[in-house]
Amino acid sequence: MSWSTSVSSVVARDAASKLRENFAATYTTPTPEVVEQFEAAVRGLEGVLTVVQPDLDGLVNVAASGHANPGHLKTPGWSNDSFTLTVYQV
Repeated sequence: MSWSTSVSSVVARDAASKLRENFAATYTTPTPEVVEQFEAAVRGLEGVLTVVQPDLDGLVNVAASGHANPGHLKTPGWSNDSFTLTVYQV
């Protein structure tokens, strides 16, 4: 299942929670594999946030997307598993 979520011009300290809110509003019944990827993206965001926006009261844009197959296994005819996280200082 492919997934994508983003937030724009949010306070850096609130970015992870805002991203979670947007994801939950968009994907009401995501597969367990999608949830695993999304949570990994949030952990990545939390890990890199201060090297992109050192002022936690400053603004950031965040985009996260990916594709998760059942069991994270290659599936003929489907994209392979992947995810991307992008964080911009505003």
